[in-house]
Amino acid sequence: MHLLVHCTKLLLLLIIILIIIIPEYDLSYYSQINEKIRIYNRKIAEIIHEHEKVTLMEMDTERKNHTRNGLHFNKSGKRWLSHKITTSIYAILNEMTEQGTKKVTNQEPPRKPQRS
Repeated sequence: MHLLVHCTKLLLLLIIILIIIIPEYDLSYYSQINEKIRIYNRKIAEIIHEHEKVTLMEMDTERKNHTRNGLHFNKSGKRWLSHKITTSIYAILNEMTEQGTKKVTNQEPPRKPQRS
């Protein structure tokens, strides 16, 4: 029974972060695929707006964060994405704790020192 109570409490804290679909940079902005991606992202945003526990993370990435094919993230793009996800989680936790008990002190995750 104790496990059931614990799992129920965890489900109440459940947060869902959805990431929009990123346009394909190897295609024209006006291509059929990129137009469908924009339509899909708008529909998802409308649906998510109704749900309190779901956050839609915008992906205003640049071409420089992708591999040559324009579809996958390169090393700097993966670093950028992981930082954006972590920052979003901290922001959500801060919002939740401001409504509840205490505030999470770190707004952004600590950064690793860069190699020379």
